[in-house]
This record gives sequence, C-alpha cells and structure tokens, in this order.
Amino acid sequence: MHGAPEASRESIGFIGLGALGAPMAANLIKAGFPLMLHNRSRDREAVLLAEVAAHQADNNTPASSSDSGSASNANSAGARCAASPAEAAATAGAGILCLCLSDDAAVEAVLLEGDGAAIHGLKPGALVVDFSTIAPATTRRLAERCAASGVAWLDAPVTGGTEGARAGTLSGASRRLDVEHTTVARRIDR
Repeated sequence: MHGAPEASRESIGFIGLGALGAPMAANLIKAGFPLMLHNRSRDREAVLLAEVAAHQADNNTPASSSDSGSASNANSAGARCAASPAEAAATAGAGILCLCLSDDAAVEAVLLEGDGAAIHGLKPGALVVDFSTIAPATTRRLAERCAASGVAWLDAPVTGGTEGARAGTLSGASRRLDVEHTTVARRIDR
C-alpha cells in the first residue's frame, strides 16, 4: 500500500464497520486510500471518521479529501459515507468493494436485498472482496450472482481479532473465484 500518490488510487467501497471492519477501514484511510463507507448501524460511520480525524490531528498527518459521488458526510479524513450499499459500490466504480459483515444473512442482505443493495451499484470489472466468515455454499452462490453481472468475487475471511485489525496484522486465506490474486495486489498498490 505504498508508492503511488493518492490522486492515482482508486476509491474503495467498504461496507461493515464492526469490530474488525472499522479498524480495517481506518488503516486503509490512514494509508491514504479514499474510501466510501457504509454500515447498517449508521452511527458507526461517524465514530470511525472521528477516530481517524483524531489520529491524523495527533500525528500532524495532512488530511486528504474525497469529493466524488453524491455521498453525504464529506470529511477531511479521506473517506465519505454512502447512503446505501449501492452507493458505496457505485463509488468504487470498476474498482474494489470490501465487505466485512457478521454472517451469511448480513452479507446476502447488503449485497442483494432491496433497491439499495450493493449489486445495483457494482459495475462490470469490479471486484468484491469479502472478509466475512460465511458458509462456502453462500460464498459460491454470491460469487455466481456477481459473476452474472461481470463482477469478480474474492473470498478472503480474516483472523486475528480486533487487535490484529487495529495493528494491520490480520491473516487469512483467500479463495480465488474468477479473479487472479495479482489483480487485487495491482489495484491496491496503485
């Protein structure tokens, strides 16, 4: 996550700001990636943005901004909050949408249920990276649904707990489902 200036980094959608997702998103923001955030419990978005802004102030880190899209709550921390999963996905464009949700039902709801579902904002060529720990059958079904829309799916459940998420030391295994691992690394290292 180094090397390229922020202006050349593509926006990343990040849905799920719980015990693991919030520190993961915070680390991406601190590394200079513009994020479009969404959480089903909307108050968690404001908490995360305040924590990142405080960290930047404490470390005299210049704040970045992201003015794209119609999302609300623009801030100087390099992240914005999306009104829906679809908006978070649309902002990522043909880029990356990260999911870090509690269970199968939550991932299915955010991705597929209703007019504001993430699937409606994903464009062909996009990549969904699912950090959630869900059943293999659910993963395959969701990956197939995404593939039908020209969207790749990377199953990447993580382990290491909240301390690992805060420290940026989570580990995990990923299963390739219609995507090369090098594609992910190439997109993130821009």
